[in-house]
Amino acid sequence: MIQKILDILKDLWLTWTEWHAIVIGWGDGVAFTMTDWGMIPKLYDDGLEGELHYYKFGIGLGRLTWALIIASLLVRFLE
Repeated sequence: MIQKILDILKDLWLTWTEWHAIVIGWGDGVAFTMTDWGMIPKLYDDGLEGELHYYKFGIGLGRLTWALIIASLLVRFLE
């Protein structure tokens, strides 16, 4: 039973490529830039183009970062 739970947790652990896709997406989300998808295979030959869903998640985190910064500033200055 414990081994089955450990196997499930091991499958959920992110690889380096997945973390890399999230970080690149976060950077694009914070900077409000668009990634040139034609350049992804040329820049990263470690399979990053297969991790598009992690990239999009990172973009969401980047935009959420801005929303939290703006909300915290509004709360701070409108008190």
